[in-house]
Amino acid sequence: MKTAVQPKCSPEEISYRNQRRSVGILGIMLPFALIIYTYLQGCKEIQPSISQYFYSTAGILLVGVLSAVGLFLISYKGPQKIDDIITNLAGVFALGIAFFPTDTDLNSKCLLFIFPANKVVTTVHYVSAALFFISLAANSFFLFTRTDKRMITLQKQQRNHVYKTCGILIIVFIALVPVCNIEKVKIWLNLPYATFALEALALLTFGISWLIKGDTLLQDKAHTQMVKANPADVVSPNAK
Repeated sequence: MKTAVQPKCSPEEISYRNQRRSVGILGIMLPFALIIYTYLQGCKEIQPSISQYFYSTAGILLVGVLSAVGLFLISYKGPQKIDDIITNLAGVFALGIAFFPTDTDLNSKCLLFIFPANKVVTTVHYVSAALFFISLAANSFFLFTRTDKRMITLQKQQRNHVYKTCGILIIVFIALVPVCNIEKVKIWLNLPYATFALEALALLTFGISWLIKGDTLLQDKAHTQMVKANPADVVSPNAK
């Protein structure tokens, strides 16, 4: 094994890494922020789902975070065209979640206002939510794991394991949402905010994958890295 000097990052690359970290932090913190915000406003009840916070005092926070994440994903430029397509679609779906709200839960104690029932709006919301998480899972499992085969580090191998795990977990958590909403399952679980918990876990895994993509965890060594081929070959920063 030989070592090769890792190239210094350009300002653009540093900016992208900071943005990835920011997206990861937003994803992880959103569920907690919604609970804390409504609690401070006098509502101590956890909502059935993250989307239900749209009708609470934390509605502006929900829309703001989803909009920020959506706009970043739309503006994100990856190393290949497929990266742009997947992340752009995820961004559009995030905006769909924000601006096409779910049905109002009339039993919520945090309810500030209601919208008339609209099947089209609700359908767009649910489809956007499902496709948003599917896009994030595909991004983590298939795109983040790509590697310049001329050079690979132990840390990159570890990151790939985490990326794949996050991608799988996102799908599992979201697939469990409709299962937990089956009447018999709801009665058995006796957990009115099961959907919220599963969505929060999906956002947590999404956030972890983007934090790692932003070099927050499992970073390569600062100056050198192990290579399996010609030491003149240098891995692209986008392969992280």
